Amino acid sequence: MGEFSWAYISGGVTVAGPERSVQFRSGSDSALSGTGNFTYNADSDLLVLSGSMEISGTLTANQYNINVENKTVTNISASGDTKFGDSSDDTHQFTGSVAVSTTLSASSFYGDGTNLSGISTNNVSGSKGSFNTDNGILTLTGSAAINGGLTLTGSLVLTGSGQSLIVLDTRDADTLKEIVFNKDGSAAAAIQVNSAEHMFIENENAKDIILRANNQNTLRIIGAERKVIVGTVTRTSAHAELDVEGSAAISGTLAVSGSSTIGFDADDQSTFGGGLTASLGISLGQDSFVASDKNILFGSAGNSAIQYNNSAAQLIISGSSGANGGINFQGNNIQFDVANGTIASGALGGPGSMIGLNENNQLILTKSAGAIVAGANTQIQFNNSGDLGASENFVFDTTDSELQVKGNLQVSSGSVAVLEIDSGLTPGASGSVRGRLLHVKESQFDLTSGAQARTGRYVSLGPSTGVSQTLTRLNGFLSPFSGRLISITYHMGATGTNQDPDNGQCGFAFRVADVNSLNGNTFDAAVTETSAITASSWPGQNSVGSLNVQTGAGALGGMANVTGTFAFGTGSAVGIFFKSGDASANNFPGNCSFTIVFELDQLDQIVSGSGN
Repeated sequence: MGEFSWAYISGGVTVAGPERSVQFRSGSDSALSGTGNFTYNADSDLLVLSGSMEISGTLTANQYNINVENKTVTNISASGDTKFGDSSDDTHQFTGSVAVSTTLSASSFYGDGTNLSGISTNNVSGSKGSFNTDNGILTLTGSAAINGGLTLTGSLVLTGSGQSLIVLDTRDADTLKEIVFNKDGSAAAAIQVNSAEHMFIENENAKDIILRANNQNTLRIIGAERKVIVGTVTRTSAHAELDVEGSAAISGTLAVSGSSTIGFDADDQSTFGGGLTASLGISLGQDSFVASDKNILFGSAGNSAIQYNNSAAQLIISGSSGANGGINFQGNNIQFDVANGTIASGALGGPGSMIGLNENNQLILTKSAGAIVAGANTQIQFNNSGDLGASENFVFDTTDSELQVKGNLQVSSGSVAVLEIDSGLTPGASGSVRGRLLHVKESQFDLTSGAQARTGRYVSLGPSTGVSQTLTRLNGFLSPFSGRLISITYHMGATGTNQDPDNGQCGFAFRVADVNSLNGNTFDAAVTETSAITASSWPGQNSVGSLNVQTGAGALGGMANVTGTFAFGTGSAVGIFFKSGDASANNFPGNCSFTIVFELDQLDQIVSGSGN
């Protein structure tokens, strides 16, 4: 009730107005009057004012009930609880802002575009809003602005926006997360935009971030492994940093740094619809394969190809086309392992075509209109000006395994001929063969005197079996060809005491009188010692000994000391001189058998009647 000043009046007062009307001064005569619009009931302690009341001071009341509508109020201040309306159809309109310092609680909220303030000490504005206490849902229809914090227990449904349902205004100075998800009161995940305008979706713990579609895990970021799984993956670990289960399509360029593995299991299939480029080559593991009837192409335009043709059961290698095209095989050792031992003729070269290497080490397929094997059956093939040739004079009889040559035949060792068949003679005729052939000379040699063995005697190479210190026609021979001594094999009949190696060695000297020295001289006068052989041991009684003048080896296991040359020219007189080398003259060979092997070059023969 407002505060008024009261006047005390003594004496009789004339009261005007109806019963219980409050008196006020009326007129110029200062009379009291009253009106039914302003009454006071002492029984009910009720002051009633019908009309307007202006209060310049403070209005203090324990209870404030307003039944007047469409009235402008400058300021209302009240302490304690207040209640607006007493039925569900009551409507309370506020023009301007309504500020609530603590909590605004209501069964529903509505707005007409002005601000509704005060849900958990925060401002909420919107065209219309409601809060349903039955299901605990706050509904804002239209655009809304929330300043400060908003705490909701239950669901939040936003509808009616033509652009954005939720707008978060952030600043570069903001350091907190824009959206934080708590789990049991602690931050578990967050969404934010940092000062560099990067957007982060993070899990505060080492847990996964999963994006689902159609109730399936479409994208899974494994927090503990820092790996990503794409697809309906049921496992909780990834094979690699990016694990895609199912098909993946990449439009554009795929660049991968580091090693890459395509396929984990043997039955995995990898398909490349376009080109595959590998600057360092392609390494295929064991049992890798290319499907049948599919090409492996080489060159930017597919110039060459490799294919396994399933119907023909053949591996086809196709080289590039053009004048300089083809297939070039390079390497120190190129081998072709053909199961049946032959390379079949092909249509490219015609019937009878063959494969081979040319002078530039290029593998070529020769072309022929018909069979290129020359000559008749059993005739040997030879190069005839780049083609195969044959002759009836050079055949091989497979039935008798016999090689037959009609005409001249020459066998050479390097550039030196070692065998020759004279083309002027009829095949099979005697004397038609000459060459570097072995010639054997046998001798029965008797030397039973130690003194004679010590001074030395010629081994008989002629008709005589006697011993002599002089080379004559009886113990030497005159060679019609040039040649050389090869070996000496001997059998000595003396007892072991007369073949004592401690008292001397068994030695041989090779003596030659060449054709020029023999001019006007006897054998012995023209002879010269050209070489010597010293055996390391005697053979023993009735034992065989041998000396190889080419290697120095002895048949009894000892080695011979070989010096000089054992060659001689055409027309030379040749002799072999034996000497025991025994200082006591006790050793001698006895009754001996000697076999001497010479190599005579029949191609280097003396010309009859030429003399010397």
